[in-house]
Amino acid sequence: MNKVKKHKISLLVLCFLGFVGTSNLALAGKAQVADKTSSKIAVQMAMKNYVTNNSSKEGYLPVLFNGKILQLKLKTSKKYPDGFHAGVKTDNNLATSCADFTDKAGHFYDIDFLAHKVQSEYKIIQPIVHKVCDTKGLCKKNPYDLNH
Repeated sequence: MNKVKKHKISLLVLCFLGFVGTSNLALAGKAQVADKTSSKIAVQMAMKNYVTNNSSKEGYLPVLFNGKILQLKLKTSKKYPDGFHAGVKTDNNLATSCADFTDKAGHFYDIDFLAHKVQSEYKIIQPIVHKVCDTKGLCKKNPYDLNH
């Protein structure tokens, strides 16, 4: 075979391998998106189950905050019809997602739920008060760091 023909064949082989490699990367990317979506759904379900299973008959969830046990009720709104936010943040085997609550006095609480992934299932470890707003709408955040 002459050099030009060998070069064309080599180029065709490289193009084919590049196409196959790109296709595999695209499939891997779709699999990662599917994994993130299923993880998001799993965290959301764990959070909703936690609230359902740990709330009183009247719908109050006990949450420890600043040395007191708050009794909080899920708050619905136009933005969050079931009270639960759609976002999920992950850091290795930990994840957080939040929901809106109120107490009997009308204070608003943004509660984050800390979830831990055990094998392929998420379990809620504990609720964390992320933000508190008084009845006038003045809010104070309670920052925390998952890396500690």
